[in-house]
Amino acid sequence: MVFAKRYFSEVSTLIISALFGFATGHLTLEKSTKKNSELEYFYECNTSYIEQCLEEPPDDLGEIIEIVAKEYDLSPKAIASTVYRESACKQSALGSSGEIGLGQINPAVWVKALKKAKIIKSTKDLYDPVKNIRSTAFVLAKCKESFNNSTFEVFKCYNGSGASANKYAIEQMRAYRLTWNEEPKI
Repeated sequence: MVFAKRYFSEVSTLIISALFGFATGHLTLEKSTKKNSELEYFYECNTSYIEQCLEEPPDDLGEIIEIVAKEYDLSPKAIASTVYRESACKQSALGSSGEIGLGQINPAVWVKALKKAKIIKSTKDLYDPVKNIRSTAFVLAKCKESFNNSTFEVFKCYNGSGASANKYAIEQMRAYRLTWNEEPKI
């Protein structure tokens, strides 16, 4: 397994320390060589979340997925699988119905709720990888609430409704199993 190493200042770490307990990473303190004796925080991130990307992923995509998954109590693998399927990790992806970014968020459906949740301020924010992954997790979490943690139903809900959404969920479940070699978890 490959790990990326990142250093964060105390300010950055306020957010990260609140999310302590990653399933595939860990946070440690190291003495700083800086004169002001500021602590630096070291985080190792499982980069396997980007190995299936067909496009060049945004910087720190693996870390973003892990952090956001923790915020929304979701499996990082479910978020990563959604990104693979929706955009192949292409940050600037545009769908045929106007979907935007990594998770192919449909502005016509989700912008109002995402603004209310203070995830975005405008539709153009969906091009930002952090805001798009957070939006993707928000949609998955809303679906998870509605369908009592059923992974199949959550994937179906993410895509919409009807026969095409059912087909999407079947394909997502299959892709998850092939990618992660385990039963899908939301």
